[in-house]
Amino acid sequence: MTEQKLFKLIIPAAIKRGIIHKKTRVGKKSDFWYHKWINFILNIVYSKKNKDLYLKGFWTTIGFDIAGPDDSANEEGEFHHWYTLGHELKHVKQAMRLTRLLFGFLYLWALSQGLLLAALCWLPVFWSSGWVTGLWIAGWLVIAGLHFIPQLPDPFRMKYELEGYAISMYFYLDRFGSIDDGYIDHLVNNFNSMAYYIMEPNRGKIKKILRKLSVEITMDKHPVKHDPIVKLIMELKSGDLQYQS
Repeated sequence: MTEQKLFKLIIPAAIKRGIIHKKTRVGKKSDFWYHKWINFILNIVYSKKNKDLYLKGFWTTIGFDIAGPDDSANEEGEFHHWYTLGHELKHVKQAMRLTRLLFGFLYLWALSQGLLLAALCWLPVFWSSGWVTGLWIAGWLVIAGLHFIPQLPDPFRMKYELEGYAISMYFYLDRFGSIDDGYIDHLVNNFNSMAYYIMEPNRGKIKKILRKLSVEITMDKHPVKHDPIVKLIMELKSGDLQYQS
């Protein structure tokens, strides 16, 4: 079975088995109107060299919509990254468990807190006035603004991404026979760089966590092998016709 065919089988099979929501869909980023709007806004601040970087960059799951980089699709707009799809489906499961609204709020914890503080800081206007109220609002706006600077740890997002990367590591081990340092460094960058809006500013801390995770998966001591998404994809990969119909 080709990787492209395996990719196409996963979502219908997962829906049939009840693992993911029936509204789950996958496509190129440019297939989704809101991703095109995000790209439009980011192009305002990006340099010409990085124009449309958002559409060409990383995989993104919002709610039950999984969007892949435009440049990673073939001429027919199809993908072959089944090993990445497993990771993204984990986010769909998380959204199902917590509801899309709550999951989104927690996933973007630092930014969510900033928006919430910016909204609440105006409440004194309704029962007070004067310079004290003005100082109060100004002070809280500053505190709210600090949440938009990528310098705060994002514990919920890190937790949810570690669950997804456990699946990524499992499939990496299956494909290449080991989890090498280069791959771990690549994952560290995802947690520690602006590309994913810094989840964990302490590079040493996240590297230690990812190394421990890789050892557990390599030694077959991590429960990720029992994840319904992993089990389904491995069955499909091995050619179980029951889930290819």
